[in-house]
Amino acid sequence: MAFYELNLIVEDGGMRLPIRRGWFVGVPLPQFLLPRSDSREYSENGSFRFDITLSAPLAGDLIVRYRGYLKPESTESAPPM
Repeated sequence: MAFYELNLIVEDGGMRLPIRRGWFVGVPLPQFLLPRSDSREYSENGSFRFDITLSAPLAGDLIVRYRGYLKPESTESAPPM
């Protein structure tokens, strides 16, 4: 089982989450074996936006990429609390 620790970098009105270090079955991984993460989360035009890319070490092959946005519901249609 692999575990990863991420850095949280706040810049340019958004957040980036690069992989800082990792372990595989409890053994620390050297930096060159860590997956590459190019992840950004930010706010734009009243919505939360994200753009996430994860690639394999050494080969640089794409593992996953997803991007999108979330918009809040109108406060008029929200149920009373």
